[in-house]
Amino acid sequence: ALEASLARFEKEHQALKQENRKLSQDVAVLKKAQPAGEKAEKGRLQKAEEYSGQGDEFVNEGDFTKAIEAYEQSLKNDPRNAEAHYRLGILYQHARDDEQRAVYHLKRFLSLSSDPDKQAEAKYLLRMLTNDADRTH
Repeated sequence: ALEASLARFEKEHQALKQENRKLSQDVAVLKKAQPAGEKAEKGRLQKAEEYSGQGDEFVNEGDFTKAIEAYEQSLKNDPRNAEAHYRLGILYQHARDDEQRAVYHLKRFLSLSSDPDKQAEAKYLLRMLTNDADRTH
């Protein structure tokens, strides 16, 4: 009985060693892949910042159509870019008179931002937009 137990233990031990080798190989593959994924993420975030910068420049030049396009491109690279949502909310409200998109972007900004001053502004704009919508319907 003891020999049978030892044989079973040895067999299980060999199986565990093999599984451990396989897991070690998997970990090595993941470690190699991780920097590439991080690099791609940094690239997307950097691109998002570049598009936001272009959007700011277009706003300063008064080209709101190009500014909207730039901020939308920023969001394609970083959908969690609160500042781009905020600026799009304002642009859609003032430059395009597109209340639906303005409300969407301002609400999205509120869900992502922790800036209390801009949150207060976004809430004010949302109240204005929803009150306007209530009066026109």
